[in-house]
Amino acid sequence: MAAPVGHGAARSPRRRPRLRTLVALALLLLLIGRGLRLAGDEPAPAGGRGDGAAAVPVPAVPANAAGVPVSPPSSPPPAAPAPLAETSTASSGSAAGSGEPTVDADRFACLGAAIEVRTHEGRLGEALAVLRHARSLPLDGAQQAVLVAHAQALETALAAACARFVECLCQGRALAARGELLAMAGDHADEVVPAVDSAMRAVGLAGGVWRAAAVSNQLLPLAKPLARGREVRLVQATGTRSGTVIDSRSEQVTLRVATPRGFAFPSVPSLCCEPVQASADEAAELGLLALREGEVLVARLWLAVAQLRSGGALGERGELLARRLP
Repeated sequence: MAAPVGHGAARSPRRRPRLRTLVALALLLLLIGRGLRLAGDEPAPAGGRGDGAAAVPVPAVPANAAGVPVSPPSSPPPAAPAPLAETSTASSGSAAGSGEPTVDADRFACLGAAIEVRTHEGRLGEALAVLRHARSLPLDGAQQAVLVAHAQALETALAAACARFVECLCQGRALAARGELLAMAGDHADEVVPAVDSAMRAVGLAGGVWRAAAVSNQLLPLAKPLARGREVRLVQATGTRSGTVIDSRSEQVTLRVATPRGFAFPSVPSLCCEPVQASADEAAELGLLALREGEVLVARLWLAVAQLRSGGALGERGELLARRLP
């Protein structure tokens, strides 16, 4: 049996709730302040240019807010919503201004309702896909104005979802971060990728968690098991419960979990567990395990946790994970 992650792994790092809250708030303000640019361009005065997203008044976010590196990306994310917003709004405007037939009221109302409902339910990838389709249609001036309002609400929801995602990473909760990603993306992950990547870069991460990859696990070492006595969260489809590791192997742990009738002792895959306030070393080991199991998205999220928890100074196992991840 492989040796458990070092003695220090059983101790949870000191909690910093104020820091986590500030990180999430700073990121949310940053994303809205920069503008995810979903709302497109509103009619501008002569010689000027209007921007619906930039009209949101927010305070400036200082560099290194909340003690973490928070800076705008060095270059715009690929396939970002901004070019789509500008080109589609322009094409709609030219169609409406030329007297060509526009979308009938009932059809446009259905599209607007679809965007609104999906935004409210957090299915933001689907909402973005509907918004993209709506912008490809010939719209009159009134319809464009309504679409801008829907886009602004969607922009705010997307910024909030990205803030929750990054806060989960800052808390050492890779599985919770995965849940946030999957919930906002649905079947349209490509629609939310630019915003997610921008959010990750805002806290000093590389982004690209959804890069497609085929990975061989043959040359990967076994991950070290979680330490006995370690407090963890058991994350399953039925919900999240707290437990304590009483026995562990690389790929499986046995937990003591409180129930209304006493205690249960389930044996579960190690990849279903999040160590409470995971250390950088624990995150690296769980990333290696995820990569061996072919769970590339989870491996990338655990690497992001390791990078945040280590301040960017990964240990030997973390560096190995970073090298092996495609």
